[in-house]
Amino acid sequence: MLGRLFYDIAVSFETIEHVEKPYEFMRILNRLVRLGGYVVISTPNFFLFKLLGKNYWGVNPWVEHLHFFEPEEVVKMLKECGFETVFMTTTNSLGLGKRLKIQLIHVNTVKKVWNLIKLSPILYTLKDLIFAICNRIKTKEDRLHLSGNTILCIGKKMYQSSE
Repeated sequence: MLGRLFYDIAVSFETIEHVEKPYEFMRILNRLVRLGGYVVISTPNFFLFKLLGKNYWGVNPWVEHLHFFEPEEVVKMLKECGFETVFMTTTNSLGLGKRLKIQLIHVNTVKKVWNLIKLSPILYTLKDLIFAICNRIKTKEDRLHLSGNTILCIGKKMYQSSE
């Protein structure tokens, strides 16, 4: 332990999914940060699994990932470990058009049709236009900032976490 030092901010990027006991890890960060200080954490957004299923490489379970978090779980963990969430979003948002492409490309019939479309510049441009329009449509997940690859959350220390 680092003695009786207290820090204004603790940062943990792409770490929490790798630790054996994430709540214990957050409690350690709580003990290191002064009252009113902040913790900034990021982790892959496993909510994408619900949106895209196993077709998206970003949500495949990697061996080194011991835990898979959704945004609401990160907020809950912060609260239980003495932090109030002051900001939560996901980054590198995948718009509806991108999500549809990811889901459709794994359907064999669609894959065959797309290979034919590639032969026609006009049809290829039309396909891209359709998906660009879909990207402008904001779904509930987009409005709630849940459709990005990475969860980014900032918590303010409200009380000393118990050991």
